[in-house]
Amino acid sequence: MARVEVHKEVPKQLNEGVWNLCFQKVTYYYNNGDKQDGYRFIWRRPDGSLQAARGQARIESYEQMHELIDLAKKEGFFEEKPRVIIDNDVNGNKKCSDFGNSECSSFGIKTTVFLASVVQ
Repeated sequence: MARVEVHKEVPKQLNEGVWNLCFQKVTYYYNNGDKQDGYRFIWRRPDGSLQAARGQARIESYEQMHELIDLAKKEGFFEEKPRVIIDNDVNGNKKCSDFGNSECSSFGIKTTVFLASVVQ
């Protein structure tokens, strides 16, 4: 089993009283401690609750799918996540190059911070 954290969702305004197909940017947290970032299509019931369907969401049309992906793009879903690189410095000590991120501290090693721009 997995727990899912939803970071972003489109559309932001749901049509009340009907089923709404949504596109979400998510992180799956698994019982063994692993986690995976990704995206999913999922239906919201007329009452706004999620319809979990074992990883399947029927998409009515190609146009509907692209409309949701275009909305997600406008909302910044696909911006590249900053990279974390672990290597050795000139003295052979472990170092973590952190491109605008804060994950290096979790490795318990020397941190070097770089800011990188995202090319679109």
